[in-house]
Amino acid sequence: MLSQSNCLLKYLSAGIRNRKKISPSTLSRCRLFSNTIPLQSSTFLHHEWIIDGKVIPGTPSINDKDGIRGLHNGRRTVIFLHGLLGSGKNLRNPAKKLTQSYPDNIAALLLDLRGHGNSNHDPNLRPLQPPHTIHNCAFDIIQTMTTLGLTGENHSPIGCVGHSFGGRCALQYLHTLTMQHKNDNNAVLPPKHTWLLDTVPGRAHGSVANVVSAVSNIDMAAVNTKQDLVKILTQEQNIDKSIAAWMTTNLKKSSDGSFEFMFDLNVVESILNDFPKQDFMSLLKDSVVNRNDQRSNKVYLVMAGKNQSWTDDIVSELQNLKKKTYNESLLELVTLSAGHWVHVDDLDGLMKEMNQSFDQLLKNR
Repeated sequence: MLSQSNCLLKYLSAGIRNRKKISPSTLSRCRLFSNTIPLQSSTFLHHEWIIDGKVIPGTPSINDKDGIRGLHNGRRTVIFLHGLLGSGKNLRNPAKKLTQSYPDNIAALLLDLRGHGNSNHDPNLRPLQPPHTIHNCAFDIIQTMTTLGLTGENHSPIGCVGHSFGGRCALQYLHTLTMQHKNDNNAVLPPKHTWLLDTVPGRAHGSVANVVSAVSNIDMAAVNTKQDLVKILTQEQNIDKSIAAWMTTNLKKSSDGSFEFMFDLNVVESILNDFPKQDFMSLLKDSVVNRNDQRSNKVYLVMAGKNQSWTDDIVSELQNLKKKTYNESLLELVTLSAGHWVHVDDLDGLMKEMNQSFDQLLKNR
């Protein structure tokens, strides 16, 4: 049988770089390792890789760091972080687009954050302990990067993209790494570019709290089909039909055949309560505004033009922060004509902005 490292390398040689068709047998063997590699004792999040627009099955743990680096074959990692109640799969489209734009330079790593997706349901993963805060979500990410061997100047992720709650985690991840002042091959270094997709400072929007409350009131015994969930959410809980339909993507069949959610509602509620405790503006100041060294990191804050949560006061404070940076280009404020799901409503506009960013970053490598 193929070793884990050889499996990943064979996948690569089978055509990712040369854009040839990948053997189904090679894929099946990679999936086999996805389910059989033993868990390490450190914190670990479920994940999947995307290279040149193709999804590679994630693994619960990687013991062979040379294997994952061989998979990269010189590519640098960009992390993608989903929003509350979601999973890494929600960001597949922008991740695919980005890797297709830079097939030889960028690999995308999509994570399921604590209490979400397969990080919540994979039996091979050790349960993550409370407190369930944004700070600990960032710690989970750092530990996962360390376990994967994505450390040091040559292997640490060069970018991090987070949507909504994922953007809060991305900013906390950047801040934590920036303040550590580490610079060795065993440390995860701060990403050069961080993208916050419609991540509004302060409390969660009321609609988010409404959805969480609605979900907590559902009797799952009454949900026999996905249509049942939509009906209950729209007719009994007054949730918008498009959001109710999206919520069906979070359903999974349990061992007894009944439906359950992919997320842990207790974890979600704890994280939601932590939103107003995150000092968004201070984190931004420490990470970008107050930095004047050559390792300065760049933050792109993408605001959805149709999201009324972006008040004049918030935008004005961000503009003032931008003026205080020693180099104003280190904090970019981008507005797209889109709703909260900017990567869905205006994917082309988002990718245009992101490609300009990564063009610059890769040129300066």
